[in-house]
Amino acid sequence: MIDYTRQWKPPGASGAAAAKEDDVNRNILVAYATWAGSTAEVALEVAKVLREHGATVEVRPAKEVKDLGPYGAVVLGTAVRMGKLRKDAKQFVERHREALGRMPVAYFLVCLTMKESTEEKCQEAAAFLDPITEMVQPVDVGLFAGSLEVGKLPFYLRMGMKSMEGDFRDWDAIRAWAKGLGPKLAG
Repeated sequence: MIDYTRQWKPPGASGAAAAKEDDVNRNILVAYATWAGSTAEVALEVAKVLREHGATVEVRPAKEVKDLGPYGAVVLGTAVRMGKLRKDAKQFVERHREALGRMPVAYFLVCLTMKESTEEKCQEAAAFLDPITEMVQPVDVGLFAGSLEVGKLPFYLRMGMKSMEGDFRDWDAIRAWAKGLGPKLAG
């Protein structure tokens, strides 16, 4: 299996990438945008791993976050459906662009494109993040296969989706990525 999370190289340095050494114990927000709950579950696991490594973490839906003042770093997770990010993920970055530009930020996405572990699929999935990486450069990106429960979809989307149903998340890869985030978010 190719470790796509380690292939990510942010194009250029963001002002957010450099944090002060005294900010190691900062509060971290893990925000997420989900269609049917799969991305929220990944966000909870990322937060759990960060907490296990000494971070103070809050997990919230991206659309509910009004102020980033209490946080020193942000992890934003989003679902992708039919090649599109959740609108609330993009709106989160637009709304908080200035604040995000001053702190370390990491993104992760959860999508069925990553069900196949190929370099081509990794590049395709990474491109889904372009609308937000163009606004705020992350210190890291995690690309993960998602989960699809057809019964949770609106009726009009259920047709033809039954063959794609299943949980394809690689929890070990998610945990490994989250474990590596700590130093990056601390600077």
